[in-house]
Amino acid sequence: MRLFLVIFLIIFVNTFSYGFRQGFTEMGEETGLGVAFSRGISVVDFDNDGFDDLYIARKNRHNTLFRNIGDGTFEDVAEMAGVDLVGDYNQSIWADYDNDGFLDFYLTTETGDKNLLFHNNGDQTFTDVTLAAGLDISDFTTAAIWGDVNGDGFKDLFIFLLMEDDRFFLNNGDGTFSDYTAESGISMARLSMGATFIDYDLDHDLDLYVAHDGHSGNFLFENDGGGLFKDVSVSTGILSDSEGMGVSVGDFNNDGWPDLYLTNRLQNYLFRNNEGESFTEISSASGVGDEGMGWGVSWLDFDNDGFLDLYIGNDSDYSDYANVLYRNNGDETFTKLFEEEPLAGDKGTYGTAISDLDHDGDPDLVIANRGTVDRSEVFINELDNNNHWLIIRLMSEAMDRVPVGAMVMVETAAATHTRYVLSGTSWSADDSKSLHFGLGSVSQIETVHVTWPDGTTDEYRGLQVDMAYLLNADGTNQSLSYEYVPLKNNGTGGAEGVITGIDEPVLEKVKISAYPNPFTKELALPLSLERSDRVTVTLVSYAGTESKGLYSSKLYPGEQTLRIPVVGLSSGLYLLQITIGDQQYYQKILKTD
Repeated sequence: MRLFLVIFLIIFVNTFSYGFRQGFTEMGEETGLGVAFSRGISVVDFDNDGFDDLYIARKNRHNTLFRNIGDGTFEDVAEMAGVDLVGDYNQSIWADYDNDGFLDFYLTTETGDKNLLFHNNGDQTFTDVTLAAGLDISDFTTAAIWGDVNGDGFKDLFIFLLMEDDRFFLNNGDGTFSDYTAESGISMARLSMGATFIDYDLDHDLDLYVAHDGHSGNFLFENDGGGLFKDVSVSTGILSDSEGMGVSVGDFNNDGWPDLYLTNRLQNYLFRNNEGESFTEISSASGVGDEGMGWGVSWLDFDNDGFLDLYIGNDSDYSDYANVLYRNNGDETFTKLFEEEPLAGDKGTYGTAISDLDHDGDPDLVIANRGTVDRSEVFINELDNNNHWLIIRLMSEAMDRVPVGAMVMVETAAATHTRYVLSGTSWSADDSKSLHFGLGSVSQIETVHVTWPDGTTDEYRGLQVDMAYLLNADGTNQSLSYEYVPLKNNGTGGAEGVITGIDEPVLEKVKISAYPNPFTKELALPLSLERSDRVTVTLVSYAGTESKGLYSSKLYPGEQTLRIPVVGLSSGLYLLQITIGDQQYYQKILKTD
């Protein structure tokens, strides 16, 4: 008997350890999906073929739209589709704004170019309808989200700006939008960064959480159901003062109430929802107060054990903290995993998004890395265990494949698992609209409840584990084909059958890192120029009230350090703008007395 127990323990431990050692395999370069200068990344089934495609927004390189062929390969169809733009683009968020059954998208930009609204024509092409829709905005845009805030069945658009007041547009239902900013009741704090809708009180309308940089406050606004918002940050205990960046919503403790995670520069925050009455910040107690330069953040049940785990993307070019995966222990605490593996990357990570790209029932990760030579990454989940799963897609009565605000609850004998349909997640990212549920060891689903955006509910029975379903708003459901399709790798740095028009990365002429930061009276700016160029340095306050030209001269090639005196400016947060020839570079920097 003792020998049997010893053998069992050895097998159990080795199997458990082997599963986690398998971890994730990075396949960005092999599949052709790894592109340089990536800023934002979105998972979308734009052609309704059941396979997730990827749109990558890039800095001063052609944006890419990778169509998933369905055989393990991808094709860049951005040029053919009319969306291969070149500019300072940041994020694409996808939703069917006109309820025609095809996902459209809004593309944001940081400097210079206009934000754009693209209508999906249903034939794998898109049309720029920005001007006709009344969404002509050229301000520095950090985030945008879709959601029906007034219950009329059409998705409205929030646009969050860094240097100007945020904007809110109501969808008129005829392809046009009306500016509703002043009437909405949203106080316009600047330095807006990440944002998300969250029905925190489960009253069947979309409330709004907005993160702000520069210690200007992070706020929760309650929706009255008709699109009027009230600041409830203080009364709910969620008001915080930090340098907020990305946000993500997930029910990490399976109590049926949506919780929220906020990334920052320095410690991140985990806000536990106390049944819609208040929030408690528990990041330190839970072990997820990561102190890197946090941007992207994604909830995902990577091991299908029934509890949402947490992945955080850090800009490791800015700090020494790598990306991190925290495994949910099921008791409101987390444990770091894969610290020595590629998943804990040390790149300039921005956006993180979730998709089961190979249809094997567990979530994979796609990551946008902004660095010059740091390509976007695709981490395929190779974890092998016996836990079960379920994939749910939704279809509303209006043929809407992304009913933003819908909530799905899967009940088993062991737990109730909750997921939310959102458009605009993490930072500069958009998750797959196929909702993934890990179910642990249970092999039977009791009931699936769907609460639609208008508050109506449907109940579905008879669904089986390890399958994918489409749930319709009329209460019917249908099983979907969902067979494992491994991503192809021919071992030579390019996947079999990949067709891509991606240009190779070009090394930037300089490395920008001004110091000290914070500074008082002088800035040092090391430069390494490959050729002679004019260099201009300007400081602009984040509030937009102060601007000062610091330097402008032609410099010779080679390595040098500019030492620039700074006088006559008040203390506060600034954007340092360095222009070298026709290229611009930015760094957030703090002036102190």
